[in-house]
Amino acid sequence: MRPNIIKTEMRRIDSSAGFTMLEVLVAILILVVALTEMVGLTATVVRANTSSKASTTATTLAGEKLEELKNTDYASLTDGTNTDYATSSGTVQTSASGAYFTRSWTIATVDPDAADADPSDDMKNITVSVTWSWMGNSRQVTLSSSVAQ
Repeated sequence: MRPNIIKTEMRRIDSSAGFTMLEVLVAILILVVALTEMVGLTATVVRANTSSKASTTATTLAGEKLEELKNTDYASLTDGTNTDYATSSGTVQTSASGAYFTRSWTIATVDPDAADADPSDDMKNITVSVTWSWMGNSRQVTLSSSVAQ
């Protein structure tokens, strides 16, 4: 009886060795689906990183101009709107040629007769906006501050 048990166990080992063609195809299908999803996810992450970089650069450009204007002598701050431009890396330029960002700033003297104005204060409001286009949509960052004489 002992030899039959050994033969039976040997057959079981031999018959279960390896994979069937169906198992291999299912494994390949699962791998292909997983890799396809990873490629899509990677593209989404790259787009999100690019958008975040542009938003950060725009905020930096607005903040730099706002700080520059706040540190300007009060008498030199003339009412009006001005514009300059910047490349995608944030390099400021006067020409719109090759520009990725448009930065504009407005200086306005607060009307002392306005309901919310303190007549004893001579103030100017500064608003800096940076706009750019991202995937066909216009994006904008705006920072504001007031300076007193």
